[in-house]
Amino acid sequence: MRSTLKRVMESDSASTEDLIAYNIIPIDAASSTNAIIFFPEVQAAVSALNYFNGLPELPRAYFISPTRNANMLDFLQYTFGFQKDNVANQREHIVHLLANEQSRLGVPDKTEPVSI
Repeated sequence: MRSTLKRVMESDSASTEDLIAYNIIPIDAASSTNAIIFFPEVQAAVSALNYFNGLPELPRAYFISPTRNANMLDFLQYTFGFQKDNVANQREHIVHLLANEQSRLGVPDKTEPVSI
């Protein structure tokens, strides 16, 4: 029985390695079935967090998911050594807050932030 349980656990572990956990908004996970990522408010919020030229360049060895661009939270993670999953949760939380506030103000005309 133990060997069967161990085999099942190893099989489950191997099959979930390519899955990325998320709460509501799949920022790091490529998803065509979750429509929330296609809302203009969410796209604008994700765009607002993008890495900008005023920040120092991240090292080439720093891994960023190929499904998204570098953003300010990647810089904070690299600089201060925050845990990867905590940063992913905070990234999603900030996007959710920004998108929620944007929806209260009205749907944005563009998904890119406006330069002031």
